[in-house]
Amino acid sequence: MRLKVEGNADHMVARLGEIPEKVAENLKTVIGALEEELVGKVRAAAPSRTGALKNSIEGRTIATRTGAIATVGANPTGGSSKGSRRDYYAIFVEFGTQERIQKTTERKVGKVVAEMFIHKPFADMRTKILSEMRRAVDEGMRE
Repeated sequence: MRLKVEGNADHMVARLGEIPEKVAENLKTVIGALEEELVGKVRAAAPSRTGALKNSIEGRTIATRTGAIATVGANPTGGSSKGSRRDYYAIFVEFGTQERIQKTTERKVGKVVAEMFIHKPFADMRTKILSEMRRAVDEGMRE
């Protein structure tokens, strides 16, 4: 499960002809700093029973031609368990589940309450993210 924040000025390219190098540099710096801040907030918001989920939260910033892309996500079983049943449980913690009856045993399987440990910190930072990205572009255009 991952959230992606893009500092991308592609829509400006048509108007400017070419994105100034300073704008792209500013966006890379700002997106990297915002990614680190968001990772910290997501880790702080993550529920912790065993610590696997909280410890799996990571971020990554990738430079692009016109800025940067930051991803923040969780994989509680690490990269070596792709395809396992536990590999995707972060999504159930994030969005919750409804109580259901397990067909094989006819027993109730409990409800998981949505924690929104990734989306809530992102929503809380949304205004700051947009503001910082605008500032990075404005400052780059002035230089």
